[in-house]
Amino acid sequence: MGTRGVRSEGGKTMNARFLAGISIAANVALVAVGLWRGGHFTITPAHGGLEGARSATTVVQVKTNLTRIELTETNDAAAFHWRQIQSEDWNKFATNLIGIGCPPETARAILESEAWELFLPRRRVFLEPFHRRYWDLAASAPSFEKAFDPASESVQKLRDETFKRLEGLVGGKGTSDVEESEKQSPNQHLDFLSSAKQQAIEDLEKKFAEESGRLRSVKGAAPADFKARGAELTRQRKAAIAALMTPEENVEYELRGSRFAKTAESSVGFEATPEEAREVTRIYQQFEGASARVDRKLPDAAAKRAEAQAALRQREQALRQSLGESRYAQFQQGTDGDFSEIYKITERYELPREVAAQAADALKARGAALKQLATDKGLTPDERAQRVLAVQMETRGALQGVVGERALRTYEKYQGPLIPVDEAPR
Repeated sequence: MGTRGVRSEGGKTMNARFLAGISIAANVALVAVGLWRGGHFTITPAHGGLEGARSATTVVQVKTNLTRIELTETNDAAAFHWRQIQSEDWNKFATNLIGIGCPPETARAILESEAWELFLPRRRVFLEPFHRRYWDLAASAPSFEKAFDPASESVQKLRDETFKRLEGLVGGKGTSDVEESEKQSPNQHLDFLSSAKQQAIEDLEKKFAEESGRLRSVKGAAPADFKARGAELTRQRKAAIAALMTPEENVEYELRGSRFAKTAESSVGFEATPEEAREVTRIYQQFEGASARVDRKLPDAAAKRAEAQAALRQREQALRQSLGESRYAQFQQGTDGDFSEIYKITERYELPREVAAQAADALKARGAALKQLATDKGLTPDERAQRVLAVQMETRGALQGVVGERALRTYEKYQGPLIPVDEAPR
């Protein structure tokens, strides 16, 4: 029996005393079966009538075709207490379990149950601070998964120390018996839930992954039928997971698992609060259609583009209302490519955000001017080349005046020279 064999459906470890009770009852049953196998038997009270039934002590005669056995039943038998068996010394605990007739696999399961009861509450102590800071980390951590490394290392050490005590006890090798899924890093998408719900969802995900694999292995299925069955499987999975949680938990689960969970973090220089990070994720999830890509070859492509544009306007309006004008402007600015490129340089030289904004405006003006020149059919090739060079020189001069020569050279080192070497005036 593995570690999961001692857990109830709710995910909590089974009461070890209950398992021991089952074991004892099973051994008594074995004695009864052994007697029964000897042949037909009858039970005759030694004292007939009502007086015999009322007596505190009764002698029962068991007759078989092998021998005659007399058993004495008494109300004064010593009561069994679990404390006679249980011990904080697991070696002694294991010896006691075997001594009362527990099969080795049952004794092993009871000891593993004790180990889980020690491990799970202590693991939560390490993870609790990260549960509360999920959206803080999602908003600002340079590497979301890396931020959990300290907790993961502590949990691994605690697990090794706890399950090492099982080594050599009634079979098994301690930590090597722990399921592979338990050795993985904590799931940041689920760690706000109880351990029982986390395990239930992981089991459900495994089940649907297997179903999805079987679906993909079906040969000869029509594409439309395959797509419909896949959509139905996805719907069932979503409904089954939602049924395991409260509505509030399901909302949080959906947000954490959303592909938009790191949108606030991806806005360069935005530095979102945990509340802002969660709200940005919620709004992007709500207006998911704004991010849809429309295939131009579709017959209804124009209508779908119109729907996407409408969703985009609604999303931006919701963001503006939620964040406020100033923070919304900063969030939008951080998603702009020109700003993102120059901000990394200005931050390195500890220049104000406003400097990066001014430099981004200069780069944006350059892009618009070059695009206009490229489409101006009234220019000769030489005229176009001269005007392009003028725009490039003007842009470089503007950037130099805003960020300084050192920052500008660093920018050109990574983004390329603003004035190509072969076009620079001699």
